[in-house]
Amino acid sequence: MSRVAVIGGGLVGVCCAVFARRAGHDVDLFERGDIGGGASFGNAGIMSSGGCVPMALPGVFKKLPKMLLAANEPLSIRWSYAPKLLPWLSHFVRSAKPARVEATSKALYRLQSAAHAAYDEIVETSAFDSQIASKGLLFPFSSKTAFEGSARARQIRTARGVQFEVVDRERLYELAPDLAAGFYNGVLFGEARHALNPSRLAQKLTQDFSGSGGRVKRVAVQMVRERQTVVDVVSAEERRGYGSVVIAAGAWSRQLLGKEGAGVPLESERGYHVMLPNPGVIIPRPMIFSEFGLAVTPMQGGVRISGLVEFAGLDAPPDFRKADRMLHRAVDLIPNLKIAGADYWMGHRPSLPDSMPVIGPPRSGSRLLFAFGHGHQGVGQAAITGKIIAALLSDAPLPLDIRPFSPVRFSRTT
Repeated sequence: MSRVAVIGGGLVGVCCAVFARRAGHDVDLFERGDIGGGASFGNAGIMSSGGCVPMALPGVFKKLPKMLLAANEPLSIRWSYAPKLLPWLSHFVRSAKPARVEATSKALYRLQSAAHAAYDEIVETSAFDSQIASKGLLFPFSSKTAFEGSARARQIRTARGVQFEVVDRERLYELAPDLAAGFYNGVLFGEARHALNPSRLAQKLTQDFSGSGGRVKRVAVQMVRERQTVVDVVSAEERRGYGSVVIAAGAWSRQLLGKEGAGVPLESERGYHVMLPNPGVIIPRPMIFSEFGLAVTPMQGGVRISGLVEFAGLDAPPDFRKADRMLHRAVDLIPNLKIAGADYWMGHRPSLPDSMPVIGPPRSGSRLLFAFGHGHQGVGQAAITGKIIAALLSDAPLPLDIRPFSPVRFSRTT
């Protein structure tokens, strides 16, 4: 049994801690704020193998000027931050090459295909019965043009073996009767699940972790430093050595690592949500309106509208005009939505330019393990990431090939 520190109390970090503890390790979980805070608090909560389509697809370079010029686009870049984003954008454009898209989608599909079973290993008790719903995921399309515009994504999913159903207009309105009139058709992913309260799921898992002997340390880690035989975790209060340290601090991960994280082009993909406590309609399952860049998810406490990504760094103040535009677009799409009591939020998704996380050591023989950069898929990929990390800590067989997720992949020129 080794002494392990996991830094980051979001869903990914919590799942790493849970699996490591179940593998017999002595584990401290560090979190400076609330367990399940940050991106784990504010995401759409969707878990689906359909998420194997990367953000960067062939032709994305032509869209970059629009991202800079139109602040109301689903994905936008603040002008003032654009120079700092250039290294990330360079990797983003390169990752859109057809061969890279093919390899990325294969790797993501393998990761996400193992995700449901990994969750089932750690949520088997009755305490989790109300945490995850299996209702599927629906993509409504407002027009034939919009549906045809998503053809490349469907082709990628079909090539990977993702199961989905194209539903006609009549079936679409049976599945989502409160949609505005005039929608063309939809795509249904029957295997998809969603977390009814992602933050609460992280908290329940942490209770399970603590009950099994794991320790939660409410400490702001300032730095991680690897020495010959130990890794030091440094805070304002103390420096403590561990046999291994897992970095799962989301968008803040690279700040902890110094030179060890310099080669990983991690950025904050700032996302917004609006929570409607009394929506006035029944949303049976999550819906993603891909042409408008927003998702609508039924959750405990109401309906969550999320989406609209911007790149502006970790320090810029939120622009809640984006959330307001997103809310009013949702009302256009679902006219009976009641917006009284709407609660706005902005958070930082840890984003890597090829839409894949980094999982594993930064170099051979390192006692550091990276587990961050999950972007939009952090909820769905959290448990399988934790299972991989526990296997690495234990020198046990890995559940899948993790070479595509290596932290050193960005130093390659191809």
